[in-house]
Amino acid sequence: MEYSPHLKFYQDLQKRGRPSPLDDVPEIGVIATWYLDVFRILNSGRQELNQIPLQDIFSYIEHFDIVGSKEEFIEIIQEMDSVFLDYYNKQREQKQKRVKKRG
Repeated sequence: MEYSPHLKFYQDLQKRGRPSPLDDVPEIGVIATWYLDVFRILNSGRQELNQIPLQDIFSYIEHFDIVGSKEEFIEIIQEMDSVFLDYYNKQREQKQKRVKKRG
């Protein structure tokens, strides 16, 4: 669920002790946040909307400290990338269907 357009409203509900969709948002731990930050860095370097090149992931490992083993790091980043690409492609398909209905 995306909250951004109504975030202030939902936060105001929480401040007043009223039920809010934000009540059910899970807290993201430090490691998950770190992985999200790494993914954003690797995602921003992508030239095309294909999988993040393994070379980019290896380069990150070479230059920065990582959490866990290299294998685990690669697996997690690739899984995040797969979920991101699936989501992006579904959004693009839905947009194309809406455009076709209008046209």
